[in-house]
Amino acid sequence: MIIDFRMRPPMGQYLASAYGNTEKMAAGTRRIGFTQAESVGRTSPEMLFEEMRENDVVCGVIPARLAAKGSVSNEETASIVSSSGGLFRGTAVLDPSDIPGSLEMLDRFVVNGPLSGVGFEPGMLPEPLHANDKKLYPLYDACQEKNIFVSIMTAAACGPDISFTSPALLDDVARDFPRLTIVSAHGGWPWVTQNIYLAHRHSNVVLCPDFIMFNMPGMNDYLMAANYFLQDRFLFATGYPHVGHKDAVDFYRTHLRAEVQQKIFYDNAAKLLGIQHGA
Repeated sequence: MIIDFRMRPPMGQYLASAYGNTEKMAAGTRRIGFTQAESVGRTSPEMLFEEMRENDVVCGVIPARLAAKGSVSNEETASIVSSSGGLFRGTAVLDPSDIPGSLEMLDRFVVNGPLSGVGFEPGMLPEPLHANDKKLYPLYDACQEKNIFVSIMTAAACGPDISFTSPALLDDVARDFPRLTIVSAHGGWPWVTQNIYLAHRHSNVVLCPDFIMFNMPGMNDYLMAANYFLQDRFLFATGYPHVGHKDAVDFYRTHLRAEVQQKIFYDNAAKLLGIQHGA
């Protein structure tokens, strides 16, 4: 069994957010040596579900998002999760410009609702913030106190300039909130070795490189970490629709040692999501 910790299905608001130009996306997928999943080109949920079944993917984690472009609401994500029969779990998004409203959202959608964690993309907000901006700290603190994991993106094109990817940002958050479980979305790329070191240094940091894992610079360092000293804090994810499930699963099965595959394909994610083994 496999859990895909970061993906976006061709459904609802995700269509506008992630599927605007599937031909351009297909070219990007080819550049890393893979073929676009048929479900992406046809924007077909039914084909996606079949691709997941064929590759033993029993659960996908889908994110709500607040961004200058491509937002997906908590309501939309919760609706898809609730109607999926367990196929999807989700993360909520919180708005640092409205702390009271965000705390209400946290209770409504995560503590007392169908979503499992919180996702932050600070540099993508309408008013971009660095991940260690004190405007975010009341929300990090609430998640820490309620034992809710957070996914924080400080990677790739996650803000107006390269400063939004600095490894020092997550280092600050991990030190200031030592009981907060932090998933490093996109694995902090391109600062690969630095983010691997962050996870080594801070036991509350978990790496999730998702589609940046595949045939990209830094891949071998991620694989070394996954195969050995970070095998308990490394998550499988496709970044679908960027990479399809067959290519992603085959890649991991080829490159991971047999003895760590269960952890990275399922156990580490199940622990974060509160899924009992085999559920």
